[in-house]
Amino acid sequence: DEARQAIETGAADKAVGIARHILSHYPRLIEGARLLGEACLNAGRAEDAAAAFEQVLAADPENVAAYYGLGLARQSADQPSAAIPAFERALEIQPNLAELRTQLMRLYAELPGSAGQFRLSRAGLGRLYARGGMFGQAIDEFRAVLDAEPERDDVKVALAEALWRDGQEDEAMDFCREILARRPEL
Repeated sequence: DEARQAIETGAADKAVGIARHILSHYPRLIEGARLLGEACLNAGRAEDAAAAFEQVLAADPENVAAYYGLGLARQSADQPSAAIPAFERALEIQPNLAELRTQLMRLYAELPGSAGQFRLSRAGLGRLYARGGMFGQAIDEFRAVLDAEPERDDVKVALAEALWRDGQEDEAMDFCREILARRPEL
């Protein structure tokens, strides 16, 4: 709460100190790393912010706030081509964020040769299916994404949840074990 209050009042350096103190005692606390990223971003430390947001995403690859923060950090570090994928991932997970969509469109306009508009990807479509209870279709979309991009941990997590919600508990457990064997921090 103190770190959030410091961020809100513009005391970014104080918030950085508080977040680092929290993480010194609880290094795996995802919210602590997210707070550190936000505080570093507000303090103008874009690379430190990006590292903190990447730490969050290593443990929670569906964290929209971390993708958004990572995109802002990359944009602040004058790396718009690295900001775009972070913003796109955030919109795949939560496509109704109008402010984020506007920011992404602005980046598309600034970069020559960029797509020019955000189109919902198969991963985003799978998430929409899952939200609507259409788990079979969601599973199909997630599997298609993983066939093309097997490193997408965010999609692996979404697939595991869709399998579980679809009643395919044994397959969901096997999938989770496989993911955790490779990435125990996830």
